[in-house]
Formats: sequence, structure tokens, C-alpha cells
Amino acid sequence: MERPSRRKKRNCGWILALIHGIQRPSCTPKGASPNASDKAKSMDINKLPIGENAPEEVNVIIEVPMGGNPVKYELDKESGAMFVDRFLHTAMHYPCNYGFVPHTLSDDGDPVDAAVLGQHIVAPGVVIPSRPIGVLLMEDESGIDEKILCVPINRLHPYYENVTSIDHV
Repeated sequence: MERPSRRKKRNCGWILALIHGIQRPSCTPKGASPNASDKAKSMDINKLPIGENAPEEVNVIIEVPMGGNPVKYELDKESGAMFVDRFLHTAMHYPCNYGFVPHTLSDDGDPVDAAVLGQHIVAPGVVIPSRPIGVLLMEDESGIDEKILCVPINRLHPYYENVTSIDHV
């Protein structure tokens, strides 16, 4: 006598889809609409404001999480997709959540970079409303490259409420 499977059956034909060259494999739980994923949209940064009260508060779109593996991600501004920009060849890990402020432009032609201090790891693509407290002046192959140093706004984490400048860090 054959034992019934304890696993929930899923409509998960991705292997067959890849073999047959189907571009969009489906993997949906049984009974769920196979087009449910069509309703999910990528982030449109054109609709995301620079901040609720800029320049005192700015939105930072995280590209690299604090303590994450040495992988530099970059958000494609056109599609809203997160791409691997490069694999870093060092044992370095980012000491804070790192990203950029939308609708800004630095000297290198990219949005202004921002590092958000905190105690929590945040996934790439997440937006942290932040309060700038200073600027890190750095230099790379293109020249001077400023990084805005921020803390989460008080509503997110009151720990940084009295941090108003880099001197308080």
C-alpha cells in the first residue's frame, strides 16, 4: 500500500517551464490565483518624495544592508529592480545600512549616497525615513564622493532623538 504524501501539493512547474522555454514559470500554492504575482508592482521612485520635511528628514532607499555579505547592490531607477552591482573582493562588511536619497544628484551624476546608523538590518529596497547628522568626505576613482550620515527619524527609533550631529556618535 502506498503512503500518501504529507507535503501540500503545489502547482510548481518551473523546471518544466525552463525545459520547454516558457519565459514566465509559475509557482503558486494550490487554489491561489496564478496571476496574483501580476498585481505586485515594483517601486516607482518617481513617486517617492525626497523626504517628508527635507532637508531635516530625507528618505533613504537601502541598497546594502548593515553587516551584509560583501555584495554591492544597486537599484535600477528605470525598472525599480535591484541588481548586483559588484561582488566586493574584501572581507569588509557594511557597518550600517547604505543607500541613496531619491531626487538628489551628487557630483558623480548619481543620487546622493547615505549611510543610516542603526541597530537593525534592513533589506535592500526598503525606505528608511532618516535625519541627516553629518557628511563623510570620501574619495574614490572619480574624485570626492560625499556620503550623508543619517539616523532613523525619532518616530522609528527614539534612541537617536538627541543625536543632532556627528559629534554625538
